Amino acid sequence: GCHGAILFAATVGPLADAARERAALQSPAKALMLDAIGTAAIEAWCDILCEGFKKESEALGFAVRPRFSPGYGDLMIEAQRPLLSLLDASRKAGITLTGALLMTPRKSVSAIVGVGERGCTARHTGCSACKKANCLFRQ
Repeated sequence: GCHGAILFAATVGPLADAARERAALQSPAKALMLDAIGTAAIEAWCDILCEGFKKESEALGFAVRPRFSPGYGDLMIEAQRPLLSLLDASRKAGITLTGALLMTPRKSVSAIVGVGERGCTARHTGCSACKKANCLFRQ
C-alpha cells in the first residue's frame, strides 16, 4: 500500500566496535555491557530518525510505516547488499558487509520506511502487528 519509501543506513561507528573489543580482553562482562549500550544507542538513533521522517511526511499529507530491515520477517538478508550499495553506505557512513552479509561496524542498521496515503496506526511493530500468519519467523 505504499507509493514510496525512505531508505537509510545508520551506525554508531567503528569506535564502539574497538571499545568493545578492547574491553573483551579484560572483562567479558564489560564487553557485553558495551555491546548492549551500542545496541540501545543505534536503536534510539533510528527511532529519532523515523520520528523525523514521520513528521516530515505528515507535513506533506502522507504517513509512514514502521521501519523494516533486511533479515527480518520475509525480507531476505540478501537485500542488504543492494540496499547498502544504493545508499553508498560504504563511502558515506563507513558501513561495509562481511561475506555473511553482516554489517561492520556491528552497531549499524539499514532500513526501509514505506510512505503512503495511510500509515500504520499500530503503536507496536514486529510480529504482533503483522498480519502475515504463515511467516516462518512469527512469534
